[in-house]
Amino acid sequence: MSRNIWLKPFIVFSVETAMRRGEVLALNWSEINRTKSIAQITMSKNGRAREVPLSSRALTLLSDLPQSLEGQVFPLSINALRSTWRVACKRAEIDGLRVHDLRHEATSRLFERG
Repeated sequence: MSRNIWLKPFIVFSVETAMRRGEVLALNWSEINRTKSIAQITMSKNGRAREVPLSSRALTLLSDLPQSLEGQVFPLSINALRSTWRVACKRAEIDGLRVHDLRHEATSRLFERG
């Protein structure tokens, strides 16, 4: 897949939460509430704060991640993510898959669950 250790957790977390790319990259550990199983998004695309439910898989993934000194859950820049994504798709021989497609997959899965 990728040599970047953050790509797989980023993908899994994105599919588990249906969060936007920018929201995941901006997420800080202080915005994770494990007791309530939510991520607090302080600034979304529409300018409103919201709470995102965290599945047991998302919580387990978070427990397994090292915590960065900067406080970010996923210490990736947008450019690093783009580059890593491109390389991973090329290695997997996947054409035309975008990071935003993870959000579409997540919402489809949520819809199927009811």
